[in-house]
Amino acid sequence: MQNILIIGAGAVGQVYGYRLAQAGNRVTFMVKEKYQCALQAGLTLYNLGQDKLKKRPIQFTQYKVVTNWPKAATQSENRAWDQIYLCISSTALRSFDFTGLKTLLKPGTTLVLLQPGPQDYQLVSPHWPATQIVQGVISLISYNAPLRTEQVPESGIAFWLPPLVATPFDGPSTQVKSVIRTFRQSGMKAVHKKKLAQSAPYPTAAFMIFLTALEIKNWKLAALREDKELQKLVIRAIHETFQVLSQDSGSRNPLWRYLVTPLSIRALLRIGPGAVPLDLETYLEYHFTKVGDQTRLFTQSYQLLAQDRGLSTPAMEQLLRLQPALAPH
Repeated sequence: MQNILIIGAGAVGQVYGYRLAQAGNRVTFMVKEKYQCALQAGLTLYNLGQDKLKKRPIQFTQYKVVTNWPKAATQSENRAWDQIYLCISSTALRSFDFTGLKTLLKPGTTLVLLQPGPQDYQLVSPHWPATQIVQGVISLISYNAPLRTEQVPESGIAFWLPPLVATPFDGPSTQVKSVIRTFRQSGMKAVHKKKLAQSAPYPTAAFMIFLTALEIKNWKLAALREDKELQKLVIRAIHETFQVLSQDSGSRNPLWRYLVTPLSIRALLRIGPGAVPLDLETYLEYHFTKVGDQTRLFTQSYQLLAQDRGLSTPAMEQLLRLQPALAPH
């Protein structure tokens, strides 16, 4: 049994907490005080892999809640945290209290970093030993149900763990093995992906650029599928950004970049909605409008890296000029 602290109890943190607790691990959520009462009342989830129509809500109460670092230190019940999961956005990581986090540092505590941004590891590493950091990439879909096109017995988090996709992790061998073992015992596929820090930014960048184009088309998959000029612009922007990432990290451009073509984009836009157990178009609009600041953080970071490297990115610049202004929350 692992003693696990999950920092953040949003759509991702709740799902991980539920699966980890179901496997017998001791789970504690750390959240802001304003969320404490709602969290202590219990959580509702829907497993789309088993309940596509969301008719069978899952009640989740097997966890504890803390709201500050001293409570997190005492809540571990005289036992160090085995694993701490950072389930917050890349944007939130920019203002995160790393001084408080360091009070939980013990020799056997592994920090699991799930943020995919190219600078996220650099933000964390000065505050936690590299020998105790495991990096991962979120491979599930989760959101606040119901979407506007859905009906559910009660509001909650709907989630889907794609059956053919394993969550990749990388880091020191012993720590990675422990995290992977914990995930697998919790019914979540996981795999050790070496050099994840070098490879993960590429698919993340391609996805951020795709989201930018979809937002330009008012989140309509069919509209993006029909706009061949915008598709070409997306591909040029992806290739430019991959070149930036390659020079910044010293890693090679992935060979799969040659598979990103107008034809493959149109195929994915046509096939994608039928391949997932949810209303994909509505989900993308809802979720990525909600975290639009994070998408912009990524695309802006690519531009800053390009400037630092003296690289030209005209397609990316044109794409960002077409992007609508971020609406206030």
